[in-house]
Amino acid sequence: MYKIFFITLIFMLIVYLVSPYLNASYYWLSPGVYMVYGFEVYNTKYNASISMINVKDLISGKDYIINTSNILLNLTVLEVKEPYIKILAQLKLINAEDIEKRETVNITLSQEYLVNIKTLDTYVINVKKGEKIWVTEWPFLLQPDLTSKKGLKLLMIHRGKSFSMGIKLSNENIRILKKLANKVNEIVQKLTNGTKSYRLKLEQSPVKMFKTSSTSDFRIILLAENTASFLEISPPPTNTSFSNKRIFLGGERIAFSSLQPMFMATIPEGVIELFKKLYCTERPFIIYNFTLPNIKKPGYFLITPQGDVCYVMIIGDEVKYDAITGLLLELNSLNLYGNLISFLPVISDKIRIYVQDPNTIVKVQLKDTNVPFERPVLGGKELTIEGIKMDHVIPFIIAITIIVIILSIILYIRKYKK
Repeated sequence: MYKIFFITLIFMLIVYLVSPYLNASYYWLSPGVYMVYGFEVYNTKYNASISMINVKDLISGKDYIINTSNILLNLTVLEVKEPYIKILAQLKLINAEDIEKRETVNITLSQEYLVNIKTLDTYVINVKKGEKIWVTEWPFLLQPDLTSKKGLKLLMIHRGKSFSMGIKLSNENIRILKKLANKVNEIVQKLTNGTKSYRLKLEQSPVKMFKTSSTSDFRIILLAENTASFLEISPPPTNTSFSNKRIFLGGERIAFSSLQPMFMATIPEGVIELFKKLYCTERPFIIYNFTLPNIKKPGYFLITPQGDVCYVMIIGDEVKYDAITGLLLELNSLNLYGNLISFLPVISDKIRIYVQDPNTIVKVQLKDTNVPFERPVLGGKELTIEGIKMDHVIPFIIAITIIVIILSIILYIRKYKK
């Protein structure tokens, strides 16, 4: 009986002492925590920065120009009530010049988001109906699973960015496409109680896909009117770092996705298992996989709770996340020139910040935060001595010491009884 009691006690002590290290992600979450992100735009053709860009107020229709250094995105944690956190996002445009009136104004757009801290599903509240509306996965945090394993992260839903492909027409292919359309339509109607439907759109004009093909053989088919843009994240260590005026983080703690002018319409086999774990179970949206004619690898649809069908694509944006805090540090995107804030739904429906040149990279970078990058551990903050992180070691040393003391007491008592 004594043995069982002491073994249980020892186990509980070890779990208690080591748990701050094992549960490191989001340890910093509390009301009042803030992050400030800035924007930069680069022309890839001339390797030069672009300072002045366009702003379109989608509500009033007014046009502005603004210096990129005057665009700030402030994120503030308002409330932590598991499993949700409430975050206030404020997009600030300072000294934006009204093109028509030739006068400068300050514009602030605010939106509260409700983020499920377990899945990062992000909602806005419909005040009139008193219900949560799913809008995206929170792009400013990384799932803990992706800090140790290579996998995919949903960065944004590109609404209105359609996905099409060429299909060779034949009776068999038409049968497969009709079956796909019927199945997806069933899912959409079930999610929306019959208020929405889905159908494939086939271009009437034939196209020539290959030099050897006949023009009449192929049609362009619109599979989805939206795309779900994923990044392929590699866990640390990486051969990159992050720095600004206040923060320097080495590659040993950065999860990374490299910048490439490409996208993939299929998911690499090495990340499918983790993708299914993160995105195919207990999420408000539905991931539906399918096989298209003449294509060996399956494709995937992400169908939102509102019935929007999005084609799953892996984009080649560069991203840096801190694997310890989970924070987004930097995003270099080839996909944001249409709207620099495409990753921020609701706000991006009200305002468009854009450059007209497609040969651009948009950088979104963490400029300021009060998030403590040194984790709180037993006895104080994380310490580093000659490259060894002492918070990895101290809890184990203390646990072993306590175990030795307890075992010594047990042995002494047993000896005394004899």
